[in-house]
Amino acid sequence: MKIIVVSNPNVVEGEADVINALFNEGLELFHLRKPDYSENELIELIEKINAAYHSKIALHQQHQLAERFKINRIHFPESERLKLKEEELVNLKSKGFTLSTSIHELTELNLLSETFEYSFYGPVFESISKKGYQPKTEIQVPKNKKIKLIAIGGITPNKIKEVKELNFDGAALLGSIWGDTKKAIDTFRECSKNVNM
Repeated sequence: MKIIVVSNPNVVEGEADVINALFNEGLELFHLRKPDYSENELIELIEKINAAYHSKIALHQQHQLAERFKINRIHFPESERLKLKEEELVNLKSKGFTLSTSIHELTELNLLSETFEYSFYGPVFESISKKGYQPKTEIQVPKNKKIKLIAIGGITPNKIKEVKELNFDGAALLGSIWGDTKKAIDTFRECSKNVNM
């Protein structure tokens, strides 16, 4: 099972330092999601992240920056995915990009194009970053998944065991990391430890 960290959508003081520290700690995959950032603001942030880690970043917006920073992972939020044609996805994959997306209903999982390597699904638990944002129904992850499924929403170290038991392939951390950046590394360490238990 994989642990992914998703950026806070807002400005965070010392954010690049936390991101670099997470990578130093063994983070394998970081999703850079800044829906309100301009291209220049995003460039400024990426430039502060050690270039050795750029290949471990997935871009949610400003996909045109991928080539410039040798980023080979592109994420399509659900709203963007619905505008895409299959041939566009196939073309991106043929260029060596790893593609991911998000779904909000489990029934959508096996309808996704197999050009996607994985999809986020959530909220699995009550969201930490979006107060009151709760799971809609009891979660029943399909046994035969064509695409890996990553749990997001309300994931703390003590929820990792449950995420594994629910048959997810990974967990994405957002609120538990960015809610208190002083504890971000400890939280990440604890989640990683619980994955391997």
